[in-house]
Amino acid sequence: RRTAQAALESRQCLSRVKADAVHEAIRTAGAQLTSDQMKPNYKKALGTFLAEALENLKSSKGPLRIVTRSEDEATIRELVAAKGLKVSISGDAQFSGGLEIIDESAHHRVVNTFESRLRQGFEAVSDRVRKVLNV
Repeated sequence: RRTAQAALESRQCLSRVKADAVHEAIRTAGAQLTSDQMKPNYKKALGTFLAEALENLKSSKGPLRIVTRSEDEATIRELVAAKGLKVSISGDAQFSGGLEIIDESAHHRVVNTFESRLRQGFEAVSDRVRKVLNV
């Protein structure tokens, strides 16, 4: 009985270590996506994030507000101006990159940040990762 209990505890400990390793890999990927050497790709990604978020708010009639990092505010302003949109932009976000668009009248929010995308990606592949890691 003690041997079975020890084996179970060992598997649980190993599962936690493997899960921590996967989460660390995702955190590292997020940091690399927003690093200086990725700036040309990052600007393109912000444009894609903006376009996708606006697509989700197609039926929006109210004033829009975009929340982003202060480092990304100028780029977002440039992207918004190119689309001819009138939105308010706030650069006080606490996420690592991307943006949130808020429809003030409908109280609808579209979160399109690197964290949210990495989380979606992790959820999409987590079963496969668990099988590969034998968790």
